[in-house]
Order: sequence, then structure tokens, then C-alpha cells
Amino acid sequence: ILLYRNPPKWAHFTLSFILRNAGTSETETVVQVRPKWVVHLLRNTHSEAKLWSLLKGSQLEDRKFRRQHSVGSYVLDFYCPSERLCIELDGDSHYEEMNFAYDKARTDFLNSLKIRVLRFKNNEIGESLEWVLGEIRRSFIRRTTPAPP
Repeated sequence: ILLYRNPPKWAHFTLSFILRNAGTSETETVVQVRPKWVVHLLRNTHSEAKLWSLLKGSQLEDRKFRRQHSVGSYVLDFYCPSERLCIELDGDSHYEEMNFAYDKARTDFLNSLKIRVLRFKNNEIGESLEWVLGEIRRSFIRRTTPAPP
């Protein structure tokens, strides 16, 4: 899958791919999609789906979360407007040196808007889900019940 910029007025991206026929000939198909669909195609991971199943519908401490929420030029994995809280699930590529600067700039930008950022590794969703949910709960500023001493 190739993703390149050359947008019409209604879209930001054009997604282009090659479909190989049964023979040796190739057919190129260009599909124009809206930005949210591009993001969904490229970033829909099993870990995100699992965490979303527990966040959607205000299931966690009655907080409303949005999935794939745009802020500036960034798309947040999950965002809770009432808490101004961003939750990011990071795959292995986020721990490569060239991505540290990008993630730091992104976090600094969000912090400048008073949006707090929590980051978890994808594997933590599968291995330590209750711990992840506990960390999210502990990060809530507006508590529905008093915090334990």
C-alpha cells in the first residue's frame, strides 16, 4: 500500500494500490478515501480494539472517550475531553530512535494545549490490562469517588 499526498478538496490523502490478476498483467486501482478512513486502515490494531471495547460508551468511571480524535495535525488513539487526557498505544516502531523526537514534539504540542498524554505499549494491553486501566483511572483529575488515603 502506498500513501501519498495529492488531495482533492474533500480528502487529504489518496490511497493507491496494485491488484495482481491471475495472469502476469497488473491493474492499478486508485481509491480516494477520507482522512478518518485512511487512519482507520493504517492504525487499527488488536490492542486498540481491545482497549476501545472497555473505554467506549463511558464504561470507565463514566468518562466519555473518543477514538482516533484529531487535534491539530495529529490523530490521537483515544481522547477524553472532560479530562483533557490523551491515551496512546505504541508499537515497536515508537521505540526506534528516529521516532523519539516525533513523539516528544507531539507530546509537547498536546501539553501546550493542556492535554495530558498517557503512553502504553501495545503488549501491555494483552499482558497487563487491569494495570493499564488502573493507570488511566489514577490519571483522572475529576474523581467521582474520593481517592483512597
